[in-house]
Amino acid sequence: MKLFLVEALTYLPLSLPCGILCFAAARWGLERKGPRIRQIVRVCLLIGLALLAAGMIYGLLRYCGVLVFPDDDFSSVHFFDSSGGDEGFQYLYVCGIISLGILAALRQDRAARRAAPQKDATQDVLSVEINHE
Repeated sequence: MKLFLVEALTYLPLSLPCGILCFAAARWGLERKGPRIRQIVRVCLLIGLALLAAGMIYGLLRYCGVLVFPDDDFSSVHFFDSSGGDEGFQYLYVCGIISLGILAALRQDRAARRAAPQKDATQDVLSVEINHE
């Protein structure tokens, strides 16, 4: 447990700014004015989340020792050469933090869209008819 906490604190300075940067970039892309651009950004973010999920699965398999390569060291921590568990933890941690940043931006965008008043198509037609008369 101590080793897990030490590794988590070791990779925190690297992964936290990456997560914040990904949150800011995703939010910036989702706040564009054109609806087509927002759709393209949303699709790209979903593809990115799928790739990050694959990285997290790879990291979990490496960390648990299910996926082992012939040149892996089997000791827990090496300062000059990483073992499979160390590499798996890096993938799992960094991909997880970046995924959380992107998911937070998508959730904030969804909440903002729900809070914004939605114009009904019938209201638009009625306003055009009233203005036309």
